[in-house]
Amino acid sequence: FAMAGVWSAIVTKLFRPENKAERLKQENARIDKEMLSKKLEIKKLKKTLASHRKEKFFKKLEKLPAQVVLVNIDGISRTSDRLLMLKVKPLFETESFQDIINTSKEVQNDLKSLGCFKKVDMTVDTVQGIDTQYKVNINVEEAGSMFGNIGVVCDITNTVAGVVRVGLNNIGGGGEVGQVELIKGAGGYNLANIVIEKPLHWLPEGSNISVFSRRENLNMEHFNSSVAETVIGSSFSLSAFSEAFNFTSELDTSWLNTKHSFKHLGQHGLATWDPLTEHTGHVLRSSLSTWLSLDLRDDDLLPAHGLLLSAGHKVSGDHVGQHAHQVTFSSSLHYP
Repeated sequence: FAMAGVWSAIVTKLFRPENKAERLKQENARIDKEMLSKKLEIKKLKKTLASHRKEKFFKKLEKLPAQVVLVNIDGISRTSDRLLMLKVKPLFETESFQDIINTSKEVQNDLKSLGCFKKVDMTVDTVQGIDTQYKVNINVEEAGSMFGNIGVVCDITNTVAGVVRVGLNNIGGGGEVGQVELIKGAGGYNLANIVIEKPLHWLPEGSNISVFSRRENLNMEHFNSSVAETVIGSSFSLSAFSEAFNFTSELDTSWLNTKHSFKHLGQHGLATWDPLTEHTGHVLRSSLSTWLSLDLRDDDLLPAHGLLLSAGHKVSGDHVGQHAHQVTFSSSLHYP
């Protein structure tokens, strides 16, 4: 029994330090866990407190009286002063500091949408000596007066054609755009198009009026004929309710010249008659076209999702009393 007691004492003495170290390690782990939990609680409390302070700050801003008394605009050379005053007028109607911030963002977006500027920066400062009066500084960079590009398109004959476009930006200071487009395709197809477009800023964004003139030549080998068309017209476009809904009306007058290539019989001055010759010659035709469209796509060129609905009606008549009505409807739905 004495030997057993000795061995028990030895074992206890050997293993007690390890048990103490293990207990100390577990205790430290528990303390670390509690400290981490407390830190998370403190962080959550700080976040909640910051949110309450921010909400309280914005409520205070909404009640804080403020008024814009001065607007400085730098970088203007071609854009109309009258147009700018129309866009910045809402700034002078603000009544609180929060109202000034929200209105400044809206005015900045409106100026960018004019198509006259490449960059629009805005800052708000207090008027010296008066805490409730502010001035807005607007710094703009106007878009280049000229532009041009070269590309490739698919023409009406379903063949590849080259295209060159050149034009002028902000012609009259109101965002007007003038463009000349030249298209040359295979098989003798070519198109020359001139368009001048003026935005209507007193109507919803996207509304405009344009005048155009184009000359188009097309060879129809399967009919042994060629068609040349010269068109002069105007177009009115209205974006109502939202940018997605668009109404367009176009009135034009075209001069159509159709030439038939006769099949010669091998003798000078002789050729075979063809029924298509009854439709050759010159035709003066006027037409009125109307389109309605609802475009909910995320992109016009490469849409990933969205819906496009469009419907159109066209009525035309020529000098010999022929009339035509055309109604079209189309829909397009893109799935992600």
